[in-house]
Amino acid sequence: MNIRPYKETDKAFLVSLSTRFAKFDLMAWRDPQKMEEAQLKIAEESLNDPSLYTEIFVAEEETGDLLGFIEVKPHKDFLSGLEQGTL
Repeated sequence: MNIRPYKETDKAFLVSLSTRFAKFDLMAWRDPQKMEEAQLKIAEESLNDPSLYTEIFVAEEETGDLLGFIEVKPHKDFLSGLEQGTL
């Protein structure tokens, strides 16, 4: 396995994975379709206009087949005001 920086050619793959973040048992009042749409929107916004200091890395097989990704970005904790990292 190889971990490398994100390339624009990875975009469709990363967006296709984003809906998996909504594939879990939701509270009854949550609309699964709206959750999936929200995840797609978040992924597209993140890739089209990344936050300052955001880094995206892609995991791939030696064959070049894509496996997954990780996004690392700074985040200020709402309650404490401390700078933290978000994965």
